Amino acid sequence: MSRLQLLLLSGFVCFMSRAAISGERIDLTPEPQAGQLTHVSIQLEAGGHNLVRPQQQQDEKAAGPEQKQPISVAAKLSFDEKRLSIAAAASTGTPLAIRYYDEAEAVIKVNETGRTPKLADEKRTIIVEQGQQRPMAYCPDGPLSREQLDLVDVVGDSICIDRLLPKQPVTEGESWANDATAMGPLLTFDTVAVCEVIVSQPGFTG
Repeated sequence: MSRLQLLLLSGFVCFMSRAAISGERIDLTPEPQAGQLTHVSIQLEAGGHNLVRPQQQQDEKAAGPEQKQPISVAAKLSFDEKRLSIAAAASTGTPLAIRYYDEAEAVIKVNETGRTPKLADEKRTIIVEQGQQRPMAYCPDGPLSREQLDLVDVVGDSICIDRLLPKQPVTEGESWANDATAMGPLLTFDTVAVCEVIVSQPGFTG
């Protein structure tokens, strides 16, 4: 057998092995454990426009046009998180995790004005507990301001992100649906009227 034939045969065997592996069902079910310690980093950037409507006047024709104000948000969060219990089995009021934030700040710009909220040094310890609709955060060392609460109640929270994973084994390229119980908490919504989200298992590379 020539060297070229050997190379082609080796390539074919590798391809067949890879195809067999890609056809297997993979269990992606999350397995969080109480006492698990994790370091989490979140970086969020968003932009758009605020639509400002004119004040209602007696003469509607005299009202000015709607105005659009540019808005942008850039936030950075970094914290150590220790899981205290499993969210899926927790009742309302059960502590889910304790966190210590080494970084929690944002830059919020609306039109020509800006704000830079951040957690004060004495408010960096945060408890996450199970709420009625989704996990809620509070500081055991004192109340948080609205801006500080918005910093820690963020889209893509680590307690909720695992809900995107399928509840059964899947194959390469297979899709599954996520309902409002997964997407609402992930997007910090208390209620979701309509939810249609499809997630797929990406293909293998290499």
